[in-house]
Amino acid sequence: MIQKIIEGLQIFAKYDFDVSAEHDVIYASENTIHNEQISEDDKQKLRELDWGFSAEDEHWYYFV
Repeated sequence: MIQKIIEGLQIFAKYDFDVSAEHDVIYASENTIHNEQISEDDKQKLRELDWGFSAEDEHWYYFV
C-alpha cells in the first residue's frame, strides 16, 4: 500500500498538484495556478495504483 501511495504522489508532483489528507483519505487536485492537465498515461497508472477519481469534486483520492 505504501508503494502505491508514493508512486501516486510522485505522479502528482510532476504536475504540481495540491495534496491534502483528512482522517483516512489522501486527496490530490489540480493546482489552479498552473492548471496543467494530467496525461492519459498517468491517469491509467493512477487507476492501476488504486487511486480513485471523483468527477463531481474533480480530485483524485486514496483511502489509507
